[in-house]
Amino acid sequence: MIPDIRRWVYQPNQEAITFHMAQALTGHGCFQHYLWKRRRAGDPHCMHCGEPDDTVEHTLFNCPFWAEDRREMEQCIGRPLQPNDVPDIILGPEQELLPDDASRRRRIETMAEGLRLAFGRMVEAILGRKEDAERCYIYANEVGMTYAEITKLYNISFSQKTTFSSLLTSIYSA
Repeated sequence: MIPDIRRWVYQPNQEAITFHMAQALTGHGCFQHYLWKRRRAGDPHCMHCGEPDDTVEHTLFNCPFWAEDRREMEQCIGRPLQPNDVPDIILGPEQELLPDDASRRRRIETMAEGLRLAFGRMVEAILGRKEDAERCYIYANEVGMTYAEITKLYNISFSQKTTFSSLLTSIYSA
């Protein structure tokens, strides 16, 4: 997702690169494709929708399971989010392309900051819950739950806006 590294080297928003954002930008994280290539997952399919290749692009831009998390971002830009949108969202507009008029420049920069923050919230929400699900799938497999049981519980936790870990803890402590 980083087509031109020169633009990233001196980017002003270094704080925008959180742990989850780094995973999103590199594809190194809780993506079944990445884990499968490193022999840490049985296959590369998406555990949420069954897509054969769970990559960062699939997770952030296409997986129907995370559609609600993409909604704010897509409303901000007025269309479905695409991987090639990411550099402009994180880095903002290229300075030499901004208008000379200070008021217009400020409005554009404020809008760009809003997009960057919305994208960051989206990435944190999706990857945070996705990591939680990955940990819980591993745990649930260790205690002998079936894939169907795990998926049902995960979907309950997702709909209740709680973590899957919390849901498992409440079930096993009862």
